[in-house]
Amino acid sequence: MSVMTDQSYLRQNQYRTGANLDARILIHQRFSTNTYGWFRWVYEHLPIQSGDHLLEIGCGTAAFWRDNSSRLPANLNVALADLSLGMVAQARAGLGPEFSWKFMAADAQNLPLPTGCMNGVLANHMLYHVPDISRGVAELQRVLARGGWLCAATNGTDHLIELRTLIEEFLPEYDINSNSASRFGLQNGADYLKPVFDQVDVYHYEDGLWITEARPLVDFIKSMWQTERLDEAMAAEMLRSFESRIRQQGGIAIHKSTGIFLARR
Repeated sequence: MSVMTDQSYLRQNQYRTGANLDARILIHQRFSTNTYGWFRWVYEHLPIQSGDHLLEIGCGTAAFWRDNSSRLPANLNVALADLSLGMVAQARAGLGPEFSWKFMAADAQNLPLPTGCMNGVLANHMLYHVPDISRGVAELQRVLARGGWLCAATNGTDHLIELRTLIEEFLPEYDINSNSASRFGLQNGADYLKPVFDQVDVYHYEDGLWITEARPLVDFIKSMWQTERLDEAMAAEMLRSFESRIRQQGGIAIHKSTGIFLARR
């Protein structure tokens, strides 16, 4: 089983706390060439209305809701769910009392929710972790009311391709074929959604990274799956290499390919 879909590994290691996710969010916040912001861009595609019942599955640290807190309409009822109890605890700790928040540890393949109870579901860069993607998509569709929507964010197959090349210089066994987009990505995600949703649209977010500090890049790499063999000596060597590149070139450019599917019942 790949670590990408190993639920024990995801729950107990990769996402036991928000540390790895925070390291990845930080580098996008600091070094993205599109300064508008991913979470703000996603929000503007969502037909959220006052009084809606919403679910985020794979909520992580609830960064989406914190970033958009000033724009949320009144009287929302939001359920935040994650496979990891640690993530759920961190999400709870970071949110205020202004809405009716509910928190739960849950598997996207088997949600403890009644049929048709939600107006919208957000699945932000997480469906590629679900062992049975078709089952997970069907379950998300099940909890949506008629007219409800699912926003599923993911990446393209060439997302961060330069980063993967950098990693392979230090970890030659790094499996480029483990790319999350090969499971559920911009190129194939619609194939999972169209059988169970009436309408599926895709939106691309234009962005890239121009990284001018080496340490955040090393921390980003250390946060990823399949980089556990990167010990302190190797990380120090990587840091020196990146610092040299940045001195010579001014920065390290990394391409992004990311976007959302907006599917409606």
